[in-house]
Amino acid sequence: MVNPLTLNENVYQAEIASYNPDGVLTIVANGGVAGGGGLMKIFYDISLFDLANKRRIWRAQVEVFGQGSVREQKMKEMAKDLVQRLIEDKMISSEPRHAGEKI
Repeated sequence: MVNPLTLNENVYQAEIASYNPDGVLTIVANGGVAGGGGLMKIFYDISLFDLANKRRIWRAQVEVFGQGSVREQKMKEMAKDLVQRLIEDKMISSEPRHAGEKI
């Protein structure tokens, strides 16, 4: 979880590097629409970065609607849909990789 008050976003780089990932998926809330009871819609910018080439290789924008428990359910649906989109776009595989196998 990213601390929204952190001014130095590089503090997370060491933790990410400790996993030795091929890529990093970022999900950033970048806006929303408020209603009488709070946030009604939240906009997310989602990017997949190839760490070896140091570039973004996939990007999507997602809107999540609802409040409270409805929003929580929508977030779960968004996560499932996101994984499915990444599989369909051949960014990730549903098949497990063997240790040391290249993508």
